[in-house]
Amino acid sequence: MSDRGTSTTKAPDWRQSAACRSVEPDDMFPAPGYKPGIERAKNVCLGCPVRRQCLDATLAIEGGITKDNRYGIAGGLTPSQRYAEYTRRRKATA
Repeated sequence: MSDRGTSTTKAPDWRQSAACRSVEPDDMFPAPGYKPGIERAKNVCLGCPVRRQCLDATLAIEGGITKDNRYGIAGGLTPSQRYAEYTRRRKATA
């Protein structure tokens, strides 16, 4: 009998290592245009060991929605920056 595909162990979820787990959730969703709050949230992301995974997951979830319907700081980027990154990646694969 083969053991392939029967493992019950699961790879650790990258979110368990996210730096933002140590801050209040609201801190990662500063009011649009509130520069001190945006910079604080971006600084949380700056040294995060899973920043790339966060950004990739967020872009996948947000998909092609407009920048006005994206919220908070994720992967170190603002909603507008994530929209630009999504567009850049999409064009790169076209």
